[in-house]
Amino acid sequence: MCYSLRSYYMKYTIYALVDGRGKPYYIGKTANYKSRRKGHLAALKNGDKAPRYVKARALRRRGGKFRMKALAKALSERDANTIERAFIKDYKKRGGLTNKTWGAPDEVLMSNGVSMTKYYKKNKRKKK
Repeated sequence: MCYSLRSYYMKYTIYALVDGRGKPYYIGKTANYKSRRKGHLAALKNGDKAPRYVKARALRRRGGKFRMKALAKALSERDANTIERAFIKDYKKRGGLTNKTWGAPDEVLMSNGVSMTKYYKKNKRKKK
């Protein structure tokens, strides 16, 4: 198998869980595709009640297989979040996605709405 240098250095994968016709019903991102696939399969086996697993079990009962398809790759987590949100937005318009959110935010907000990154930079203790 031959890989280009560009794909070798891409750290994040944006993927879809797809039904038998190849239609996505869940969009996600991961830094380790194989490990994430194993995690999804374990959650399926353990009876996780998340909508994506309920749908996957229904597909399996009808004779389908669990399928995970890579959609895109990204070098940084910020780029991966942006790409993931774009895919979710696109596929939610078409209907059928089980995603509960619109994807990961670029920044984590505290309960008061302030960015944690900005808060810690502002309140960082200076060494004497």
